[in-house]
Amino acid sequence: MNLRTAFSRDQKEKVYVQHLLEQDGAQVVADLFAGGHMYICGDGSQMAVDVTRALENVLQKFAPDTIRSVNDAQDFIRKLEAEGRFEKDVWIT
Repeated sequence: MNLRTAFSRDQKEKVYVQHLLEQDGAQVVADLFAGGHMYICGDGSQMAVDVTRALENVLQKFAPDTIRSVNDAQDFIRKLEAEGRFEKDVWIT
């Protein structure tokens, strides 16, 4: 099991969730294809959008046999959501 957190306001150099997704993209994709779950918590107006885009990118990069386009990545994310394996706890301020 892997848990990565990004507290962008708590450190000198800002590290965002999407940065961690890009760093760990191969592992994230492998975990998701092995039945893993992904949870996003935070700002829904920008952060959740950016994280979802980063996830789409790493899916295309590290799962090229099954996910060849942004549409394929979006379909995979919708499937994860339907299975309860991609959850968002986000809010808009």
